[in-house]
Amino acid sequence: MTSRRRDVSPIFHLLMKDGSSRFLHPFNRPEDVFLLETVEVEGFLGNEPDVSALTAFRNHLYGLVDDGVKEWVQENRFVVRFLLSALVFLVSYFVLAFAIRDPLPVVDEAVVAFGLSVATFVFLLRRELRSFEVLERKARLRKKVDGIRFQEHPFLRKVESALWRLEEEGPDALEEASLLLRDRSDTEDRLLSDLNAFLRGRFASFSWKLVRRSLRSYLAGGGGLSRRVRKVLQSKDGPFFLLHVAIEEPGGVRGGVNGR
Repeated sequence: MTSRRRDVSPIFHLLMKDGSSRFLHPFNRPEDVFLLETVEVEGFLGNEPDVSALTAFRNHLYGLVDDGVKEWVQENRFVVRFLLSALVFLVSYFVLAFAIRDPLPVVDEAVVAFGLSVATFVFLLRRELRSFEVLERKARLRKKVDGIRFQEHPFLRKVESALWRLEEEGPDALEEASLLLRDRSDTEDRLLSDLNAFLRGRFASFSWKLVRRSLRSYLAGGGGLSRRVRKVLQSKDGPFFLLHVAIEEPGGVRGGVNGR
């Protein structure tokens, strides 16, 4: 396989032991989908998943595209919509208060004027959502999603095997998982580095750092894991956290995977 360019972003599909699918990708927030406009996305998988899993993932990205474009429209020209709505409020309030012979009570005039300004703001927003520019951008992003292709890579089967061992045995399988991933080519090394970058971002919070500190003490022979830490490691994210440790922790599993 040829080395990937810098303007290519990977997506990883990992098959869990129970047959469920997990994806590691850069699209965690709606605004992240605009990355599709600047980079090419390549998908990698190990064992072949059920087609429905890939379809569900594509639909998930469609939803992010819709939300991302909507947020972009809401932020784009917000000041213009706000000023026009404020103008409608002032004009309608003036008309109701001074131009009509039998004016409404002041409170009612303000309420009606405010309602008209809100209706104006919503109307302008909906009109922009249906504009050619917005629909074209949404269609372009959806086409990018449709263009994502997954290719099998034997090394990801090793990653899945390591993940399954960690699912079954927890921290006690860290050394075995590390050994499964140790011998790598340069291409496989880049794949593992990209995969671990996603894991590093997921487990960067302070709470996970505390879990890692407790795990490090346990691996060094400093007593058992607390009930809370064991519960965390048994959660759906637990095996991925342990995989991250097996890849990255230099002292946790007798040198770690990075000690190639």
